[in-house]
Amino acid sequence: MASSKLRIIPYSGDRDYQYYLDGLKVNGKRKRLFFRSMKDARAELERLRIKSRREGEAGLNLPDSIRAQAAESTKLLAKYPGRSILDATRFYVAHLDALNSSVAAETLIAEYLQSKERAGLSSDHLSDLKYRLGRFGAAFGARMVRTITPRELEDWLHALALSPQSTVNFRAVVRALFGYAVSRNYLEKNSLDAVPRVKVVSRAPGIFSPNDLAQILEAAPVDLLPALAIGAFAGLRTAELLRLSWQEVHLEREYIEVTALKAKTARRRLVKIEPNLAEWLGICRPAILKGGSVYGKADQLYHREVAKLYQRVGLKWQPNGLRHSFASYHLAKVRDAPRLALEMGHISPRMVFEHYREVVTPEEAERYWAIRPAAPAPNVIPLEAAR
Repeated sequence: MASSKLRIIPYSGDRDYQYYLDGLKVNGKRKRLFFRSMKDARAELERLRIKSRREGEAGLNLPDSIRAQAAESTKLLAKYPGRSILDATRFYVAHLDALNSSVAAETLIAEYLQSKERAGLSSDHLSDLKYRLGRFGAAFGARMVRTITPRELEDWLHALALSPQSTVNFRAVVRALFGYAVSRNYLEKNSLDAVPRVKVVSRAPGIFSPNDLAQILEAAPVDLLPALAIGAFAGLRTAELLRLSWQEVHLEREYIEVTALKAKTARRRLVKIEPNLAEWLGICRPAILKGGSVYGKADQLYHREVAKLYQRVGLKWQPNGLRHSFASYHLAKVRDAPRLALEMGHISPRMVFEHYREVVTPEEAERYWAIRPAAPAPNVIPLEAAR
């Protein structure tokens, strides 16, 4: 506000005023103040002069360093007409306030994992989150999440040098983390939404031919055979196999129960025991009667034994090959995607159609579901008799 040339001038207009103040400028624009009496005009003139004097004295009392900064700031703002030092200061204060309401990445990760533990996620799911978020935390641990840009996130994802699918999985986990940050008002919007999703080229799943699977089952040791047979002919995930107990294998009633506590999706489901699977499990009747876990050893031993078995029979390990084989041959024979999706624990048949349709022929499927033990064991109870 400028007031160095203020003066009182009689007003001769048609409005109900006698005087007005001239020479007043507010934000660079001329402004007049009107009064009905000389007394009111003089009082306002004196008030404005005192105010101007005080502001001038305050400006004179500023340190030279502040004056120099003001001059430099004015130069920097010159390329943005209409913007003032006060505008810049207000903007920066708002930025600092936003930072104060944010958290460091490592703090956010700890809080997010704790919320997932409270939500009852499985130990496998939590382990996966800890692994992926651990790598994210190693890169951004002390950084305030509000300062992490989409460009930095994109560069970090690609610096992991992973396969397209693994990159997509990492992006999904970190996106969920940032979504949690938004819900806690640590961020205004999810930074991962601005990071392009890597394209994943769909490929046919790796499966075993009927001949290869027959070799695997025939060569499998007795303590490993049940898990392999259930994986091949019931399609359980490896983690579900390792949690499965004989109490949940209802041979006479022809189904396997995957409880909600042991399922990846935390949803209970029943999987039909096909006739050939019943024969393979019949070989394991002593183990069934004994009870306990279907695979009674430590999880890490399962993977070692499977690797040795594949090496012994001269076959290449297919990641999730048993489950993929089950799905592919089941769809080719039964032609019922909704039923297959239910037995595999998928929410909808979409994944079944996308990955397993037309992978194998109906003729190959007939051979697959005809894989049985070389000779029935004497303690095998046919399903017909069990009824």
